[in-house]
Amino acid sequence: MNKENRIDFLEAGGSLCVIKDGRILYQSNDEKLAPLVDCIKKHKDQMKDAVAYDKLVGRAAALLFVYAGVSEVNSLVGSKEAEDILKKAGVKYSFKKTVSKILNEEKTDICPMDKEAAGKQPQEFFKAMA
Repeated sequence: MNKENRIDFLEAGGSLCVIKDGRILYQSNDEKLAPLVDCIKKHKDQMKDAVAYDKLVGRAAALLFVYAGVSEVNSLVGSKEAEDILKKAGVKYSFKKTVSKILNEEKTDICPMDKEAAGKQPQEFFKAMA
């Protein structure tokens, strides 16, 4: 499965795909941060230098990807805050669309997980989620 196929997976409703050494380490269609937290719990040692494909990357997901040690994050939508976090950590990233903030489902406020992640470091945020 090449990069374009993984993006197609996200566009078709997939939520997360983590690739290590050309093999799928983890894949999920579940929503929100649960798949990423589950992946880290099960595969953290193997996630170092992996490539991640996630449907939506905000502050919360970016912190978790940094904690997991991935080398690259690709997403359909990413926030400017996620860009800043990934860039500062030296993680390559590519967002099909960049937005200022990730919003809640009603689009009335900031995503609750991004609010929860505010002011936290990657390890601290993972512990709060685990």
